[in-house]
Amino acid sequence: MGGKWLERLGFVSGDVLMVAASPGIITYKLEQNALQRTLELVKFAREYKCRLVQVKKGGRDVSIEIPNSCIKRAGFVQDETLLAIYEPGLLKLQRPDLS
Repeated sequence: MGGKWLERLGFVSGDVLMVAASPGIITYKLEQNALQRTLELVKFAREYKCRLVQVKKGGRDVSIEIPNSCIKRAGFVQDETLLAIYEPGLLKLQRPDLS
């Protein structure tokens, strides 16, 4: 996923994000001082079945990978409508509750 909206939310090229998924939701958490904490972050990601991704710059916009394993764990399907909820340093993609 990518676009100028990510930059407006404060995600810049090179940032490292922890990605966690559970049924109906994928959560991205910005990791501060990631380079100094690499071993700690990798250990945590392995223990809790999370993924680490880096914000990348392609052309004029930044982008963030959505790992296939997280899509499967969340149960998302192609062309599904999702809500994007943002707090500083946190981005959640989740299914809307239409009930």
